[in-house]
Amino acid sequence: MRPVAVTFRRTVGRLRSQFPTALAAGLFMAAVAALFSLRLEAAEGTSASVVALWALSASALLPVMAAFLAMDVWSDERRTGRTDLLLSVAVRERDFVVGKFVGVWFAMQLVVALSLASCGLALAAFAPAALDGADWSEVIAAFGALAAQGALWCAAASAVSAAFANSAASFCTSAILFAALPRGVWQALLSFSAAGRTVFGDFPFDAHVADMVSGSVTLGTAVAYVVFTVLALFVASKSVSSLRLVGRGSRMLRVSTALALALAAFFAVAVTALAARLNVSFEFASGGGADFSPRLRRTISETSGSVSATAFLSRRDPRFREVARRLRALRRAADSLGGLRLE
Repeated sequence: MRPVAVTFRRTVGRLRSQFPTALAAGLFMAAVAALFSLRLEAAEGTSASVVALWALSASALLPVMAAFLAMDVWSDERRTGRTDLLLSVAVRERDFVVGKFVGVWFAMQLVVALSLASCGLALAAFAPAALDGADWSEVIAAFGALAAQGALWCAAASAVSAAFANSAASFCTSAILFAALPRGVWQALLSFSAAGRTVFGDFPFDAHVADMVSGSVTLGTAVAYVVFTVLALFVASKSVSSLRLVGRGSRMLRVSTALALALAAFFAVAVTALAARLNVSFEFASGGGADFSPRLRRTISETSGSVSATAFLSRRDPRFREVARRLRALRRAADSLGGLRLE
């Protein structure tokens, strides 16, 4: 059996057998449900997607959950001295890093799936009308967006864990760097800016979830998640391999490792910037259009020719995503009904 598979099974088995993991999963699900209920109440009377509201609630807590699940994947190995044993075998460090990362990410996806199931069952039992506009394509898109974000946070938290011998320090560092600090800075920018959200827009990770649930994903976003996830795994691998470098003779090796990390970070930023500069977007059918009136559907089917709709709206405007979602849904309705061709 390959080292990656062995490490994966060992990581999942360890997480499954620990009581704190079950406690953290329960707290995560409860917190997501609480945020979800608050978002549902705030969105009452609007056309906001119930699936998007749940995904946004889960997205805000993913970094904290990743920090908890990954806090001792390497910290525990360093504290107990098992790292020396792992590094003594003829297996590359990246195999161990990838195996632990996949195990943590798999555990997170199970918790996210349980959160989705529990919230869906609660709505079906107590507020079935809220699920009328939900669509399975939206659910799949939301789960995919959270999977991409979860992979990034799990890889980053694993890299932090490789730098600490204390799991509590690893958790606190990851939670501050990936959860508290980004949202805190963003809220500060919104609060101290005169124009507020119209200048800075939505929080980027929330915007990515909302876009994907509505049926749109940009090349820059997709490339960013892949590249920075790989970068985090590379940093974790180098951090583990640097434990071999002890003594004065390893000074040049440490310098070369630092240089390799700097070049990798520069490459990741350059590739992401290039992909974002290309401004290529992909659209797919994801919910929407089910609440169009019969009169509008009849009008579309009886109209022939081509109609071009142009919306002059900044991407940073809070209304941008809702307008874009409605226009895409209207175009899909026109394509399915025939007659009118909407561009």
